[in-house]
Amino acid sequence: MKLWLSLLCFTTLVWSPRGSIAQGTVQNLSFFSNALGKTEQFQLYLPPGYDPAGSAHYPVIYFLHGSTFNSKSYPCFLDSIDVMIQSGAIKPVI
Repeated sequence: MKLWLSLLCFTTLVWSPRGSIAQGTVQNLSFFSNALGKTEQFQLYLPPGYDPAGSAHYPVIYFLHGSTFNSKSYPCFLDSIDVMIQSGAIKPVI
């Protein structure tokens, strides 16, 4: 998984520099985990054109970074999603 993500990030940086494509938005949010007894951080990606009042439905990708990293350990992953949506490789996702 780590190698795949590294290749995806490298491809994104080489193939399409940030800013040349429509970009989704990222919200930094948190929730309290009763199981862990602490507040955990997470990032929510919303695709370009997302309308919270709209009727469109989106598939959801859950990216679990594991216990040795945090929610901001893989910033290029979100850039890669933008590239894949813009290129038509995937449909818009949350």
